[in-house]
Amino acid sequence: MKSRLERLLELDLPREWHLTAALLAAWTCVTAFSMLICGTGFIHPESCAFLPHYLSDRPLLEKLYDARVTELGLYAARELALLFDWIDCQFIGWSVAQGRPHFFSICHHGWMLLAGLLLARVCRALGSRRVEALGWTLLLWTGPSAMLHTSYFRNAKPALLCCALACLLVWLGSREKAASWLRTLLFGLLALLMPFCDKQGLVFLAGAVLFLGLFRQWRLLGAALAAFGIAYMYQGWIGPALVRHFNGYELDLSYASLGGTLRSALANPAQSIQSLLVTPLMALDSYRFVLGAMPVGIALASVVIVVSAQRNRRASALLWLWALGSWFLMQLVSPWLFSTEHRRFYYPLAFGAVWLPWVVTAVNQAAWRRWLPVLIAIALVSNVFALQDHRSLMRNGYFERWFRHAERWTMLVRPENIRAQGITPVEARELLPKSQAPVLPEVYPPPIREDRLFLFFLSRLEAAPKP
Repeated sequence: MKSRLERLLELDLPREWHLTAALLAAWTCVTAFSMLICGTGFIHPESCAFLPHYLSDRPLLEKLYDARVTELGLYAARELALLFDWIDCQFIGWSVAQGRPHFFSICHHGWMLLAGLLLARVCRALGSRRVEALGWTLLLWTGPSAMLHTSYFRNAKPALLCCALACLLVWLGSREKAASWLRTLLFGLLALLMPFCDKQGLVFLAGAVLFLGLFRQWRLLGAALAAFGIAYMYQGWIGPALVRHFNGYELDLSYASLGGTLRSALANPAQSIQSLLVTPLMALDSYRFVLGAMPVGIALASVVIVVSAQRNRRASALLWLWALGSWFLMQLVSPWLFSTEHRRFYYPLAFGAVWLPWVVTAVNQAAWRRWLPVLIAIALVSNVFALQDHRSLMRNGYFERWFRHAERWTMLVRPENIRAQGITPVEARELLPKSQAPVLPEVYPPPIREDRLFLFFLSRLEAAPKP
C-alpha cells in the first residue's frame, strides 16, 4: 500500500484532478493577462544576431555549437538552453510567415506551466492543502519575471526552475526511506540538466551538493557529485571539442571557468568589494519579488518570522549562505546584475524553487496556519498590483529602447508593410552581411537599412536570383 506522500510524488493527476484543472485554468488566464500587458514585448540587441542564426539553413548541431554567435565568443556550456532558443526562433519565424509577427517565447510559457504543476506538487508533498498549493503557484506565476520577461531572449531560466523543482520533488520522496536506484538515477539526470539549461544552474547544483550532505542523503549526494563532475568535464573538454568538430575553431573558456572568475576578481578588488556589499540586497530581492513584492523592511521581518518557525534552523542558515554566495559569484561574473531591472527580472526566477518551498515548510508548521489562505491572498493581490510598477520601470528604463525596436519591427514586417519601405528583397540580401548586431549599440533601434532583423525577413520573401 503506497503512502499518501508517495502517491503525491508520482504526479497522480487523476487523484488531484481538482487542483490540476484549477492550475490549467489559472495558467490560461495568467498567460493571457501577461500577453496583454506585455504589448509587443522587447527585442534584446543580442537577439538581432541569434534569430537569423537559428533560422538559417545550417545543420542544427552546427548552429548550437557555434559559440561565436550563440555566446558572442564566450563559451557557457549551455547547449540545452540554445536548443530552446532554436525552438523559440522557429515559432517566431513561423508566426511572421503567417502574417502575425511577434517576439514572444513559446518556451517561456510552456516551462512556466510545468513549473507551476511541479510547485503545486511540492507544496502538497510538504502538507499544503489544495487551495494553498494553488495560491503558492499563483504567487510564482504573477511575479515580475514570469509575467513580464516573456520576450524571446535566452529563455531557459524557467527550464532551470523546472529542473530545480523536479530535483526537490525527488528528494522529498526519498526522505522517508533510502532513495531507490531508479530515483537516484532520475535525480542525477535532473541535476545534470541544470547547468545545461543555464550557467546559473551550476550554483543550484552546488547548492544541492551542500544540502544533500547536510541531510546525509548519500545516494542522491553521489548522483549530484557525479552530475557536477560531468558538467565540469563538459564545459572544460567535451563542449569545446564539439565546437572544434562542428565549426573548426578554439574557444575562450574564461567565462565558463571558476578560475577565470576568481582571477578577474583578484585583478579588480574594488569591483569585488562592491559585489560583496550589494549581494545581500540582491539575494533579498530574489526572495521578496516572489512573495508579494514586499518592501525591504517587511521582507526582512518575514525572513525572521520564517526562520523562527523552521524546525531546522541550521538548514535555513545554510540556505541563506548559499543564496548570498550564489549572488556574489553571479555579480562577479556579470557586474550589471545590480541594475534595478536585472534585480527583479529574469535572474531571480529560478530562486522561486528555493524560497517558496522554504516558506511553505515553515508556515505549514506554524500555529497561525489557519490564516494562511488570507495571507497568500494578500500577497497575491500585492503581486498583481505591483505589476504596473514593474511594467512601467521595464518600459521606461534600461529596456526602453528594446521596446521601441519591437514596436517598430512588428509593424514593419507585417505583410502589408514589409515591401513598402523602399528596400527590395535583393537589396536586403546585399545589406544583411553588412548589418551589425553589437551587444550594446550606440544607436538602438538601428536605422532601417541596418536593422538586421528587418533585412533578414525581407530577404526571405523571394528566392535569390540565379547567377
